[in-house]
Amino acid sequence: MDGENKGAKKKEKAGWRPAVKDKTKSRVNEGMKDQSKGRKGDKKIKIVGARGRIENIESFIEKIGKIGDNKNSAIQVVDSDIVAGKSHLEHAAVKAIQSWEKDPISNSLSMEVLLFSTGERQIENALDKGGVKKKKGMGEECRKKGKEAKDDLGMAFVLIGNIGWSDVLDELDCEIEIDEEVLKYTPEKEKRVREVFGIGEKEVEAVGREKIPLIVLERVTLLELEK
Repeated sequence: MDGENKGAKKKEKAGWRPAVKDKTKSRVNEGMKDQSKGRKGDKKIKIVGARGRIENIESFIEKIGKIGDNKNSAIQVVDSDIVAGKSHLEHAAVKAIQSWEKDPISNSLSMEVLLFSTGERQIENALDKGGVKKKKGMGEECRKKGKEAKDDLGMAFVLIGNIGWSDVLDELDCEIEIDEEVLKYTPEKEKRVREVFGIGEKEVEAVGREKIPLIVLERVTLLELEK
């Protein structure tokens, strides 16, 4: 015991703190275990990265909602530019399910997912920050099979419940292709991600730029604690 105490004191003097990564992963794993049973059985979570050109955003979102309703499931589509890795959306989905079953912020599980994905309590702000929007310079047409996808919209689909990716594709008019690359956090996303989650330069300097995705996970968890 004396040896352990001496070791602990040395770490405290050196300014040592438990790694943020370990604590965050622990909370994510605990959340996954908590949601696995669910109020009405197992709530499966599937995250899919994709690209596509949408003819009408409002019509697209409305159709996505109907697909989820028909399958007694929830679907949310998040702008991939704010996604700080697949674990970001997995964590948000877990927290959204827990919130929905205990003390929901919104009136639907899909909206709860968007709120936690953006770390926002206000629906309007969440839609503005993470909702799918037409990009500047993007044509109105729906991309047909075989055409170039370089200018397509990057989207992250969060599927909760008894629903698969094929269920979504079967009901959509537009050609949408899986692209898991859009889920990854990249340096090109830094500015937008920091804007959405209010991550200042001092915070980044304190933990390092490579830890930005972990800060995002903390922001998702904070939304639950602020309720």
